[in-house]
Amino acid sequence: MNRIDRLVARAVAVVLSACVIAGAFHAAPAEAAEGVTVMGSASGGDDAVEAIVYVSTSPGRVCNGRVRHAEETLRLPQLSTDRAGGGRWHWTVGADVPAGLWRVTVSCGLHHGEGTATTSFRASAGARTGLHPIGLALGEVKGEPWHEEGSGGGQGGGEEDNGYQHGQCTWWARKKRPDIPVFPGPAGDAKNWARSARKANPAFKVGEIAKPGAIVVFQPGQAEATQNGHVAYVVNVQGHEMKISEYNFVKKDTEGTRHLDWFGKHFQFIYRRSPADSEEEGPVPLGAIRRYVFRTCVNGTCGLTRHTGPKVGFPTVAPPLAEGAAVDIVCQTTGDRVTGYDATSTDVWDRLADGTYVSDYYVDTLGKNDQFTVPIPSCSQEKTPHVPPPPAEVHIQAPTGGAILTGPVELTATSNAPRVKFEARYSSTDGFAATASFHLIGIGSSAGDGFSVPWNTATIPNQGLGTQSTIEIVATALDGDGNPTTAQDARRVAVANPGPDGGFAYRAYNTCPEADCELHLRSGPGFSAYPQVGEVPEGGEVDIACQSHGQPVIGPLGPTEIWDELTDGKWASDYYVDTPVLAAFSPPIPRCAGVPEPPVLEVHLTNPAMTETLTGIVELTASSNAPGVKFEAFYSTSPGATAATWHRIGVDETSFENYFVYWDTTEMPNQGQPLESTVLVRATALDYIGAPTEVFATRRVAVSNESSDGAFHYHVYGSCPNGECEAVKLRSGPGTSFPIVGTVEENDELRIVCQAEGEEVAGSRTTKIWDELADGRWISDYYVDTPVPASFSPPIPRC
Repeated sequence: MNRIDRLVARAVAVVLSACVIAGAFHAAPAEAAEGVTVMGSASGGDDAVEAIVYVSTSPGRVCNGRVRHAEETLRLPQLSTDRAGGGRWHWTVGADVPAGLWRVTVSCGLHHGEGTATTSFRASAGARTGLHPIGLALGEVKGEPWHEEGSGGGQGGGEEDNGYQHGQCTWWARKKRPDIPVFPGPAGDAKNWARSARKANPAFKVGEIAKPGAIVVFQPGQAEATQNGHVAYVVNVQGHEMKISEYNFVKKDTEGTRHLDWFGKHFQFIYRRSPADSEEEGPVPLGAIRRYVFRTCVNGTCGLTRHTGPKVGFPTVAPPLAEGAAVDIVCQTTGDRVTGYDATSTDVWDRLADGTYVSDYYVDTLGKNDQFTVPIPSCSQEKTPHVPPPPAEVHIQAPTGGAILTGPVELTATSNAPRVKFEARYSSTDGFAATASFHLIGIGSSAGDGFSVPWNTATIPNQGLGTQSTIEIVATALDGDGNPTTAQDARRVAVANPGPDGGFAYRAYNTCPEADCELHLRSGPGFSAYPQVGEVPEGGEVDIACQSHGQPVIGPLGPTEIWDELTDGKWASDYYVDTPVLAAFSPPIPRCAGVPEPPVLEVHLTNPAMTETLTGIVELTASSNAPGVKFEAFYSTSPGATAATWHRIGVDETSFENYFVYWDTTEMPNQGQPLESTVLVRATALDYIGAPTEVFATRRVAVSNESSDGAFHYHVYGSCPNGECEAVKLRSGPGTSFPIVGTVEENDELRIVCQAEGEEVAGSRTTKIWDELADGRWISDYYVDTPVPASFSPPIPRC
């Protein structure tokens, strides 16, 4: 199927694992945190799809649910949650249920009334039989209590730690992001971190876009999280893939890393409050010990006030230190006692490197109660520190960040070190940013502050990865013995070198979030107007001859209308190729001289024939060179009148020049409108992403079906020749000489049982046909919208 228009999302089946996290410090009453969380997903192939819905709330709650999809509703059976507040429903998706969005609503009886939560998920299509689905589920829908045993919960941290239980994922996340406050009680459960961060004062920004340095919050069931959720630290992001650092997940009480696809998964990310917060912290002053501000937000107001001395009566120093801010402690002393919300207290105060004092109660030192923290000295024991020589420094001068390098270049840097080593880190498997290696370029040994080394960029493959250049140039200062120091500088660049054939070799990139990890090649620069002529797997090489404008592509990385013509004449959207520039041309790749004309689409209806009268189930057929054909019928919504509507019959995507669809004509009322059949059958050619084009073919036909009462239902028609309608007389026989036995008006429904010849009636047309009605009365066919105006209208029988 086409990546752009027919993508059917196949959500991964949820397999739950460890990290059950409780709130920090103390547990709030159950009703204070009571609520309902729900999540759904699906897994399996096209003809065996399993759906599952998880609910998480308080223990022993009775829950009901319903699922809506494709105009149908599936009622979920009642269940009671287990001792941990968990439950789930699961079922097999019915055959021929179309792919698309399933919407879930779950209601549970809570302590203070009913709680409701909603979610949605996508499921792929079942087997395509051409029949209507029997229902959304095959067989029984099972509802049951459910709980996955985790690694144990924690009731906050002790004085010896950072406010969360040691070894849990929340503990690890706060170690990586000490600016995150300690959320008290249930607000500190992993699943509640995003909501608690939004409510912090000042609030954190929370979104669904992965960024390095963010805390990712997984709800129960997301990325294998347990019922209390999971949190982790985002190490880096490459396209739709992120690398996370986490604790107590892959292995109990152990740090681990995973690479996950984050795009469209609705994970929540807690970002730093400001750009300054995301900068690397400066060096720790000599003689100081770095710790972090914590638990200042428990009363709703974040921030730690600094004083000029170890008492609250000393003057304050602005501004306050933010929750999670680094503090560099040089010594400790005693002062005013400070008591927190949890009734613990301390009289220890910390003197910072800037000379100010803060209460140790709000600093995550390892001391307890009124004890000083080893090895922080007492302020009465300070000594004059030894001043070391200045640290080594190095700064890259060339190339500049974001440069596109071609052929031989020179790398330069300034440094106070004796020597500088130059290296390049690049993707060793092109197109996959997660696999990378260092490539030693050389060592600059010149004196003073001028270091340089030549580099032939053709020694590594071309790469750029769209909006972020993958090649990292690193300069490292070396000491007098030639050993690397901690002083480094880096630049991100891209490389573009022509191959022996003049083409520029790059790789298919970023195709996995939208399809089955492959780049679809087209006969021209577009998806709609050009057919697919090949594919390249993710990471596969493409040899670009030139670039041109084409059909826009918009995705999470941004929009682009740049297309790449390959040396074999095929085309690829530059969005899915790791060229250096995503939204514009990538020099030195040349511009294309022109682009091929798209194929001219045609469609021809081959059945039914023009003016044919259709009865029952009929087959509509068409021939076309388009990839798909859509069939529709246009008919009068009020038979005998001019108001009309389109009735979609179906879409056929079988193969070129062989399109058909079955149509049960009883789905619409009988009509024919003498002199012009009212039913218009239309076949429209679809383009290469399944959208309708302006290319179509039509036929005028009539419909005549016997009703369940044995009569053929038609309507009075033609009694308003000059715009003024007159009543039509009903006779006791087929002629005007028979007595009048009643009248009917324009558009009145008639139940015809048979037709016969009788007295001729002339006007704008002439007919001898008379229609006998079910009640024995007769009407001239001149005033009825039967299909044939001057003769019998099959399949209405003869009298």
